[in-house]
Amino acid sequence: MREINRLPPSVGTDGSYLARAAAQYKQHFPDADHRAIEAGLKVTRAQVTQSAALARFLASEGFSITLPRHLVLRILHFAGGERLTLNDVRSELGVTSGTVTALVDGLEQDGLVVRVPHPTDRRAIILELTDKGRVVASAMVESIPRFFETLFRDFSEDEKKLLIELLDRLYRDIASAFIE
Repeated sequence: MREINRLPPSVGTDGSYLARAAAQYKQHFPDADHRAIEAGLKVTRAQVTQSAALARFLASEGFSITLPRHLVLRILHFAGGERLTLNDVRSELGVTSGTVTALVDGLEQDGLVVRVPHPTDRRAIILELTDKGRVVASAMVESIPRFFETLFRDFSEDEKKLLIELLDRLYRDIASAFIE
């Protein structure tokens, strides 16, 4: 596995962009919670950087696939024998019907999935991995632990546990404030 060592150019490695952005918020909004702004900017930077790193990792492992398509293959792979509909996948991803349809269109064109009519609900479509899709999804899913182990190699078990707890809390706060 190749080492993932470059960040997207817009992110920067020294934090200067974040420092400037935080300073701008502090200057223009002196009464705002500057620690919350800094934390939000850093969470965004980490997410953007992780997405870019995962895309590069998958490419280095020989997978020519977008991150959203990777997620669909992962969902279908871990479904095992359970038959999932387009709506099941849409719900799992938290995206619109149009988005999941476009993702599945691409996977279908690549010969990785097929749409199958639901046996009892003619409005529903079941997604199935093709033989090629099962091979690709299995290999891709098996490579992901190496990515995350590399990502968190300098974190102790306690630090990983704390990060998980904090991110779960952040997710709940975001969902309750802006989604639900």
